Amino acid sequence: MLHALGWSATAAYAGAVGASVLCLGVSALVKRHFDVIAAAMLAMFTVQLLVSLVTGSLRLSVGIEALTSAIGATVLLVSCAVGRPIFQTFAMRVAGTTPERAAAMRHRWSAQPAYRRLLTRLTLVSGAVLGIESVVRLVLIATLPPGALVGASRGLQMVTLVGLIGWAILYGRRSLRRGSAVRV
Repeated sequence: MLHALGWSATAAYAGAVGASVLCLGVSALVKRHFDVIAAAMLAMFTVQLLVSLVTGSLRLSVGIEALTSAIGATVLLVSCAVGRPIFQTFAMRVAGTTPERAAAMRHRWSAQPAYRRLLTRLTLVSGAVLGIESVVRLVLIATLPPGALVGASRGLQMVTLVGLIGWAILYGRRSLRRGSAVRV
């Protein structure tokens, strides 16, 4: 949108990333809570902003986004390989809000293979999708002109995240209906 308003492609990119940094920072201040996930996102956006401003290279900045997706994919897939899928950590953070609920979730993880399969599959698919997104982003960098690159990169990011979240919700609900994952 900023590019359409006459900003250079690099300035538009820096503005968009700067807005993301500002939103995360304000959210953390308002909630008075800053967790590891928010810190990782803030660090990623800050590095992207600094690279964009220092180098003026839009392709390098979008390349960092591809690297970030690749790192995220690797973390997700490795977490499955070591038997501690990241989605288990997310589930504990969201639903394990009291010591009793946390204990119940730990028991569920150890006693219910269907629950382990659900969280492992969610993590594996998310890792694979982020890996594919990283490769697609590299193709965009190699083929698109800078003016189109920002929009295409942001569009890819939104489609990927909305698609993953939508799929995860539908898959989780289907698993609950089929009884393969018992509700907490």
